[in-house]
Amino acid sequence: MLSAAAQLFYDQGMTGTGVDTLSQAAHVSKRSLYQHFGSKQELEMAYLEARHQEWLDLYQARIEAADQESRADATASAATTAPTAARAWTPPASPAAAASPAAAASPAAAASPAAAASPAAAAATTGVMAVTDAYLDHARLAADFRGCGLLNAAAELPLGHPGRELVGRHKRQVQQILQEHLSGVLPAASARTTALHVSFLLEGAMSRAGLAADLELLEAVRSLAENVVTEALATQSAQSAAASTAAAPADAASVESPRRGRER
Repeated sequence: MLSAAAQLFYDQGMTGTGVDTLSQAAHVSKRSLYQHFGSKQELEMAYLEARHQEWLDLYQARIEAADQESRADATASAATTAPTAARAWTPPASPAAAASPAAAASPAAAASPAAAASPAAAAATTGVMAVTDAYLDHARLAADFRGCGLLNAAAELPLGHPGRELVGRHKRQVQQILQEHLSGVLPAASARTTALHVSFLLEGAMSRAGLAADLELLEAVRSLAENVVTEALATQSAQSAAASTAAAPADAASVESPRRGRER
């Protein structure tokens, strides 16, 4: 019954789908429909909640797949490097080089692709991509793609309707998930701004793709979202490196000053 209603609500809209049509599509009487759902609004709310949960399940599946791939890569890497580890030898860095503030806090080194691709940064990017891919997965489930079912439904409902509130909570939760992925590698304000940026990209792409019934427009958002995250990580890396470089001369001066006092 809910499955039939979901298809009709997505294809024809909630206000455009009557109870007679719903009962015929579900092959149940109107009496049975009302026994399961006290009103059409209850059925509409169940549909919206089901779409919300469906997206969460797709997102969780993407996260689990990424975790499995990461573990497989780590296992393969360990198997490849283990036989040669005993033979490998790297000359130790000189004490001067190891203690050099410039070497430790070089902006170029901190902002390099290698630094940006730290395990934490890679995990954050993977999490954001899981959210993006879940949007794509959700869109691909539709036989006749018409955009975001939740936004389409919210557009039919008046302000203050519980259905609109549910859709709003869903979108805020998506943004919160994005922010949580980024919070480990970006300051709170930057994580919040970057999550908002990616969220707006996703919703805008979904709206444009739905209007044109063209999934390729939605697929383009993946690289855009990844670029936003990469730029935010690079900016944070450069700022941290600059702050460390600025602090290094002051630290050196504070060490040198007492020594000069003793020499006098």
